[in-house]
Amino acid sequence: MLEEAQRLNGKPLFDVYLAQAHYYQGAPAHAEELLGELRRSSSASAVARAQATLASFLAARGSRTQAEELLRAVIAGSYMDHHTAYSVGAAYAQLGQRQEALLWLRKAADTGFPCYSWYARDPLLQPLGGDPEFQRFMAVLQKSWESAKARYTPITHSTRRLDGIPFIVVFRVQVGCFILGAVDSSVGQCSIVNLRGDL
Repeated sequence: MLEEAQRLNGKPLFDVYLAQAHYYQGAPAHAEELLGELRRSSSASAVARAQATLASFLAARGSRTQAEELLRAVIAGSYMDHHTAYSVGAAYAQLGQRQEALLWLRKAADTGFPCYSWYARDPLLQPLGGDPEFQRFMAVLQKSWESAKARYTPITHSTRRLDGIPFIVVFRVQVGCFILGAVDSSVGQCSIVNLRGDL
């Protein structure tokens, strides 16, 4: 199903999410292969996200030198967004560099990725779990998330089919966190495949 969603989407940025889905579903080698291919993209945003995400996966499997090389390239590069900053933070967490990890995770949250539920569940951030500064950061994210959750309309789901593939249409404003997305042009709505469980 993931490859079919990739075929339908056709955008290089989607491939980063596909690689993450494979990684979190227990196929890290395939995830790394996808990210390696994406590093040759002509899209600066796709390359930066791929390099940062790959750095976090490599750091998690103990390939410290490769992860650090990728981090240097991403940080020195011309493109940085909240997803890239998050992956840089996750890589630093896996490398045991808590202060650098927190710096980049704060940048990610402050620039558009304040997704408490993702930060709380991501196994790449587990090395930070006992850190008091990380716990304070998470408490602030949780409070913001709970406030937004109470403020916005509850999530609405409806199951649809896209070229014969079932998917879920999800409506949520700055509350949920999603891995994969596509647009159902027949109804003009954003469709999301949530591979991480409850939103």
